[in-house]
Amino acid sequence: MGFLSKDKSSGTDVIHIECEEVMNISLAANLHTRLRESLGKGGEIELHAANVERIDAAVLQLFTAFFKAAAAKKVRARWIEPSDVVLRSAGLLGLTDKLNLTAG
Repeated sequence: MGFLSKDKSSGTDVIHIECEEVMNISLAANLHTRLRESLGKGGEIELHAANVERIDAAVLQLFTAFFKAAAAKKVRARWIEPSDVVLRSAGLLGLTDKLNLTAG
């Protein structure tokens, strides 16, 4: 599931989560753990998804729950350069807004 790191150079704690090229259900348990841990650390969370070439609906559902939990805990979570595959898959499932993938 890539890396989980903290960046304090900007004066704000930022947790980086690198997404794999293939995000399928076999990664769901590990991804869930990493997302849950990142929410517990506070700061800002960045999901780097530029290299995602395939993403399952189960993983998108997991990200949907993550963004809902982040909002409830007032933790800023955002995508960094989501791939066209992420954008298209989220759109087909009607999850664009829930995944904070809207422009701006």
